[in-house]
Amino acid sequence: MDCPFCETTMRSGRVELEAPAVTRVLTGETGLVARVVFVDERSGARTKAPSGLVSYRCDACEAIVLKGEGADDSLYCFECGAPIGASESACPACGWSW
Repeated sequence: MDCPFCETTMRSGRVELEAPAVTRVLTGETGLVARVVFVDERSGARTKAPSGLVSYRCDACEAIVLKGEGADDSLYCFECGAPIGASESACPACGWSW
């Protein structure tokens, strides 16, 4: 995928949430403290970004693009994010299977 901003080839990956242990200790939270959300500039509406979404990062301009689950019907590997064909029984890129 090419970056929509600078047209450099982007790297594929996935979104993960991280919460430092010190944050959990200081806040007393036992669950996940960190959250990734999209806040609409006009309405202020908040949409939670689910973890594990296929994402792309541009090393040139540092843009990150998240590919939503409704973008297409393809299955993506939970381990490496590579596309898996409907007839495949394992990820062709890393061998992960279910």
